Amino acid sequence: MRGELVAFDLETTGLDVETDSIIEIGAVRIVDGVVTDEYSTLVNPGFAIPQETTYITGIEQKDLRNAPTLAAILPDIAHFIGDAPVIAHNANFDVSFLKRFGLLSGNLAIDT
Repeated sequence: MRGELVAFDLETTGLDVETDSIIEIGAVRIVDGVVTDEYSTLVNPGFAIPQETTYITGIEQKDLRNAPTLAAILPDIAHFIGDAPVIAHNANFDVSFLKRFGLLSGNLAIDT
């Protein structure tokens, strides 16, 4: 594929975009088919994550203790993604979480 896009994936505390939180984000920028940059961080949601979340993601509460909050990294995520098209598995789910926080307002989203 020619051009630029950002492939990303989120891990969350659950499936409800209104009440659950992002606990991990990973993204790569791809330009003309070549990965040119990477971004990855755990995210401290500010509350204890459900055991089911740990079971599904492998992320434990202790892993998040010293992680930045989402508010602290939102500017970094916005800068990394910019206005590039984004691609994700089950994109509607991941995109809805980022849109909740004002990101991806005009980005083309591609589902895998």
